[in-house]
Amino acid sequence: MSEPLKKPGHQPESYDPRTPEIVSMVEQAQGNARPGKVYKVKTENGGAYISGIPRLKWGQWQDCTYSGAMALIFDAMGVKTSYEQLMGLSGACYQAIMNEGWGPDTKMPQVGVNCEHNAPLALGIKAYSLKNEKKRDARVMKNLDNGFPNLVCGQRHVPLWTVLTGYEKTDAGVKFFGRSYCDNQGAREDEIFTDNQYHLADRYPGDCPHALLRFYDQKRKPLPPRMALKISLETCIKTFDPAQAVYKKCEGYDAYDIFIAGFELSDEEYRAKCQGGHYHVGCLMDARRAAYIYLRESATLLTGENRARLMQASAIYQAMLNNMLAAVPYETLDLNGNEKIMLNAEQRQALAKALRKNKGLEKEVRMIVADILRHWRDRK
Repeated sequence: MSEPLKKPGHQPESYDPRTPEIVSMVEQAQGNARPGKVYKVKTENGGAYISGIPRLKWGQWQDCTYSGAMALIFDAMGVKTSYEQLMGLSGACYQAIMNEGWGPDTKMPQVGVNCEHNAPLALGIKAYSLKNEKKRDARVMKNLDNGFPNLVCGQRHVPLWTVLTGYEKTDAGVKFFGRSYCDNQGAREDEIFTDNQYHLADRYPGDCPHALLRFYDQKRKPLPPRMALKISLETCIKTFDPAQAVYKKCEGYDAYDIFIAGFELSDEEYRAKCQGGHYHVGCLMDARRAAYIYLRESATLLTGENRARLMQASAIYQAMLNNMLAAVPYETLDLNGNEKIMLNAEQRQALAKALRKNKGLEKEVRMIVADILRHWRDRK
């Protein structure tokens, strides 16, 4: 590429991608269209890119890479939603997953009870993939031409969820670029594209692209809000049900036991065995925060005792968050995995104590959720 980082003041050709068909699709996404909220598509170097997509970063209460990426995608499509709603609709906000190796991949919602399709279905969007490479790449570029970002698992550095925002054509072939949570780890000048400083998708098409490179350009009938809430609550139960576990002894209450045992190790043992403590704790805090916000905002969908029960469940998730925050403030965590300062023994003991308490609260909240589902009615 001859000029990857455009000089300030460079204004490539741009156009508004909102054709009548696209506007119709967005407006039907559960009535969540936001008129005027649309990013311009700009064309240059034989390609196109969606201008203005914000950066993805850990440490700003959007630490689930799947929901963070989806929030950017739906925002660019003009679908009114939020990170917390996506965490709630999918059920990712209820998960607790940890393996003995403290692997960072355990924070991807797809590792446990797979709930990634719940949110697009609720919002009236069909999520799909293409197995044929030529058709896949052609659809990726067509979507970008029309202002639709694409979801890719591991387009840069590591297998986490990312957003593809543009492409250009060179003599060596097509280069793709976008946003990822790894962008803050630096890039060469020839890996930075457009005035937005999008980073090269150096691992495109990512991991398992036949299944994990997702498109969101097709509409479907959205789920009624109450049905979407019910599916979310059912997922809440499943995520802690040992019979539903994909990875035995790693999900739900077992994950809490791995956390607690790790935090109670000596400094030397902890340093050797438990990598990424800041990241794992931060992601768990983020999930429980999303859970209490989503349930609180969903309470208007219910009436009577079930509304009160849902508010009670929300309060318990908030208590879980507060227990962890009292042990280690969120803003002091290094969620990039570069932990310059290890969680000290006092912090780890405080976290172990908080997580023991939270393990009991997890059981309590699921009793309440089960009670809501037992008393569920088709109408409010």
